[in-house]
Amino acid sequence: MTDTILTTDSFVTTDNYGFDFAADNDTLTIEAGVLVGSSMRSGINMGQSANTLTNDGNVFGAQSGVQIRGLDGAIINNIGANITGEFDGVTAGNNGFVTITNHGTIWWVG
Repeated sequence: MTDTILTTDSFVTTDNYGFDFAADNDTLTIEAGVLVGSSMRSGINMGQSANTLTNDGNVFGAQSGVQIRGLDGAIINNIGANITGEFDGVTAGNNGFVTITNHGTIWWVG
């Protein structure tokens, strides 16, 4: 289990995710004012089991803002935080449970 706190922007313009969870039970916290995203893929890929995202900043993806592919997962989108995707704000294509607590904004551009 790895706890990652992003305090600076992480926006990629290559065919990669802005952030890709590496292992089960990993957590990511995005601090206020920080942008995480990708101009070609989803902003964040939660591809492992039981990943948790706490967003106080901004997430953008050319596909989905956040895609959840792993078994189970949780997103906490706090007041003032944004998750935006060109096709979907959040996409969940897994075989478990997803918990989304939204006090900010989740939307799609398309």
